[in-house]
Amino acid sequence: MIDRFISTHLKLSEFACHCGCEMPQTIEAKIEALAQVLDAHFRDTLGPTKIISGYRCATHNLREGGAPDSRHVYGDAADIAVYDLRTGKWILGLWLAGWAAAKQDAGAIPIGGIGTYESKPYTLHFDTRGSIARWRRP
Repeated sequence: MIDRFISTHLKLSEFACHCGCEMPQTIEAKIEALAQVLDAHFRDTLGPTKIISGYRCATHNLREGGAPDSRHVYGDAADIAVYDLRTGKWILGLWLAGWAAAKQDAGAIPIGGIGTYESKPYTLHFDTRGSIARWRRP
């Protein structure tokens, strides 16, 4: 994989599988589209966005305890954290989920999955699967 910016602020390498495997080229276009959404609707509106987990190969997804049909495997999902420059703090995932759901309901951002995790309070799962999915997990 040749690293490059795939949106104004995000690089392809930020979405790479943590196991170090090669990202399939078929996934790169989906990751690029997702990065555009994250930049335009999270970073540009709320603050710097950190990609915690992007693409995952099936093996790494299994190791991480991801759902068998995880959107991360398809390349259209990311777990993110957003930093609020005004307060100097990370934004709670629950707040981000409510904000993103309201934006989806208003048609301002693509329809997809929005999830939070009690064990990761500053993390938001966001994907562009094309259908609404919402969850809060331990």
